[in-house]
Amino acid sequence: FLYFIERIQENHTTHTHYKRGGGEKMHTLPKRVLISDNVLISCVGHALTTEGEEIIGFCLGGQVGDDGLVWETCVRPRSDKQSDRVEVSPEDQIEAAQEAERVTDATGVPTRVAGWYHSHPKITCPPSHVDLRTQSTLQQYGISIGLIFSVFNEPTEYKQKTSRIQLHCFQSGAGDQPISLPVFVESQQEILQRASVGSSPQNDAKLVPLYKKVARVVEVMVEEENIAFDDQTSKFKLTPTGTVHASSVYSKTISNLKAGYLRPLGNALDDSYDHLQAGTIETQVGELHELIELKNTECAELQEEVDSITEQRNKVLKELENLEFPN
Repeated sequence: FLYFIERIQENHTTHTHYKRGGGEKMHTLPKRVLISDNVLISCVGHALTTEGEEIIGFCLGGQVGDDGLVWETCVRPRSDKQSDRVEVSPEDQIEAAQEAERVTDATGVPTRVAGWYHSHPKITCPPSHVDLRTQSTLQQYGISIGLIFSVFNEPTEYKQKTSRIQLHCFQSGAGDQPISLPVFVESQQEILQRASVGSSPQNDAKLVPLYKKVARVVEVMVEEENIAFDDQTSKFKLTPTGTVHASSVYSKTISNLKAGYLRPLGNALDDSYDHLQAGTIETQVGELHELIELKNTECAELQEEVDSITEQRNKVLKELENLEFPN
């Protein structure tokens, strides 16, 4: 964590800090936030991956005058995931700072960890007291943007069953009181042009394409499930039935990810293909479909493995039923 703070301070040498608790304001916080369209799509897609747990990620960008700018994101596995709480490890915070350095090298535009985002599944956007305390702490180190995406929230005033997505940008003021900021969406090129004032951007530099951002979200979700499965099977001495149960939960989660995220994504790409430009975009769509097919193959292999384990479990249970125990 100290390394994470040091990297932020190195990338933030031209700014001073914001003193918490309503004291003297030493760092000028942005009064509005501009995010790129790719960042918005990536964050919304990430928030829609699960309706039972909160997700979290980092916003990479900078500040020009009173404008907070976000042109990239960094997604890392969650160390704790619950319906009302989410955390990432200090190591992943370090990775976010290092990713900001890589974006700086790629674009020639100074990039730092400018904020963070997380989801509020099935509840409204306003930040909780925990969100405000977290934001207040981060603001001391120049991380001045907090984004909340409310998803899977069905308004009771609507007669028809529907779901809406809401975005809320906030800061923590005196006494950890919430401060709402207006959010504007611009193209990635426009955002970088705003951010490149006084720097030497590389004209041929390209940020991570949108389809790779989406693929990265899928990779992180699978990585989280791999970590959870390994944690269960290594820390506890599971019985054969327990192993089957853990494998079944793992397989079901991966299958749900496929059915609830990858397949609709592929269908959406098919529906919007006529509106996409040819050339490089066509190649990107093809690569994303290849990724989807790969994940489908992995899911099929996992299902075969689960079926095999289930068959072994049934044999064990049958043998147990045939055993005779002394009275």
